[in-house]
Amino acid sequence: MSTENKAIIYTQHGVSYHSAANPMVDFVNKQIRSRTFNGSPHLGSGLIASQLKAQGYNIDYKAIEETDRENWTDVITKYQKVLFSAMDIQVDRVANIFQNQPDLQKISVVGGQGVTTSVAKDMSNRFPEASFVVGRAENILHQAIQKNGVHVGEPYNLKDFISHPAMNSEYTFRNDEWFIKSGMKLLELTTGCTQSCDYCPIPAGETVTYKDIDIAIKEIEMSKMKPLDILVVVDHNIFNLKRDQLLYFFNEINKKGVYWAGEGTIFQVIDDNELLVQMGKNCISMLCGLEDIEGNMSGSSVKSRMVKNFPNVLEKVRNAKLPITWSLVFPLENHTPQTYIETAAFIKKHQINVNLHLIQPRSGSVFSNQLKMEDRITDFDSRSRDGSGLVYVPKNMSVDTAIAGYIWLMNKVVSMALERFTRNLKYGLRYASALAILDVTAVGMSGVRLKSLHPKLAKKISWYEEQWKKI
Repeated sequence: MSTENKAIIYTQHGVSYHSAANPMVDFVNKQIRSRTFNGSPHLGSGLIASQLKAQGYNIDYKAIEETDRENWTDVITKYQKVLFSAMDIQVDRVANIFQNQPDLQKISVVGGQGVTTSVAKDMSNRFPEASFVVGRAENILHQAIQKNGVHVGEPYNLKDFISHPAMNSEYTFRNDEWFIKSGMKLLELTTGCTQSCDYCPIPAGETVTYKDIDIAIKEIEMSKMKPLDILVVVDHNIFNLKRDQLLYFFNEINKKGVYWAGEGTIFQVIDDNELLVQMGKNCISMLCGLEDIEGNMSGSSVKSRMVKNFPNVLEKVRNAKLPITWSLVFPLENHTPQTYIETAAFIKKHQINVNLHLIQPRSGSVFSNQLKMEDRITDFDSRSRDGSGLVYVPKNMSVDTAIAGYIWLMNKVVSMALERFTRNLKYGLRYASALAILDVTAVGMSGVRLKSLHPKLAKKISWYEEQWKKI
């Protein structure tokens, strides 16, 4: 194939964040994360690659994190099209590239979840020769690669996925080395989400549609899964699927011996023991949004009800041997310093495994719009939203107090890890080990890195420990 038919896709791959003060901490953290979930290729890049192949392009992939060292003169010479996946924190990275390489705009297409309508219009005004895609690209990719400006995608119906080039053995990205080598094999079952959490931009613009389960099973077969590979269902909420679809899907992958990971609002199916048992058979990790132990999640009444019924919820998922890591976010608008102490007590009481997140004002979310109206955002550069700190002023405490509490809570969670592992062994070694590994990778290493990044917060972190000892 001639060079004029070559395209390169720069996409999220690996770990992108501010370096820690301790290089060894940074190195170990990146190695662990890059060899697990962070090291999996981005599914959207594969879907776009398949479409471009069907249009006659030869595709290369590269991590967008590596663009700091890229020789753009060579790129412009070698490729006819350059595509950037501006997932959340990468928007300003792409803007910086265009600022320094104006000729690159002419052959570039920018898309991804970080590119909302307002972001696309702003970037298009600044870089008028580039092309920007808002929403899913399936129905408009052909015009986006031919014409500059802003292109708004129509909602894509996964019922039509049978005709997607990714299902064609000649064009599918699943034959590409980047995806074959990855130990995480990616699958999308539904689009959108039925929960309208204020800090998430998804509900604002993506319709919920469903893929035929037989097509999904065919995709798994096309993935050529190796014995230790894990199927990662990338849906924001797997429980968008109906009960019969979920049962059929899990029965099929259980028969194939496929290990899987995913996420969703478990309370939607908590009374369906048969489904929970089928899900638990080969599950490595299920991330569920608990979010706040007080149940103050505006926009998601289901999650609020789950918190109120949490002991019952926990008993049912444990009896089904479903290894759940509970997502918690900080700081919500109602949070105070005491919230971190109370959350640690809640975790210890229920012996739950958790994944902690600093809230970032993601473009297009209700939370981001609220912060802008109240003039509480302190840093608008998307690259600063990498979880290393806060880019806004919390309502009930200072930024330093909020971050110190977050670091203390991470360290406290890890200090209780052996206790949780011992308790989890009653549900089996695989169950206990999978959750323990996530303790180390998602909480432990992040806590060590953040503490290294914020040495000036040592006294504030110690204050939290003093308060903990009083309870």
